[in-house]
Amino acid sequence: MLLLAFILCYLFGLSVLWLIARKYNFAELAGFSFLLGIGFETFLLFLLDVFNIRYSPGVIIGINVFVIVLINGLNYKNLLQLKNGWKWPVI
Repeated sequence: MLLLAFILCYLFGLSVLWLIARKYNFAELAGFSFLLGIGFETFLLFLLDVFNIRYSPGVIIGINVFVIVLINGLNYKNLLQLKNGWKWPVI
């Protein structure tokens, strides 16, 4: 469960980074995405606490998956351009 939480935090931050801009190298993506994910996760937990919503690990995972899908859905056209610009190795 803890590994899933770390992966979701990483994907959350990666989605936010790709929403902001796509001109990052691998080291920046690997370093900043987890930090952004933890920051936004903390903000989401703060909002749940302010609105007095009881949460469990299942609710937090569901909210994370929903937000990741929402961000990537809003950014779908730009992600397709990113995928088309990716250079694949030729075998």
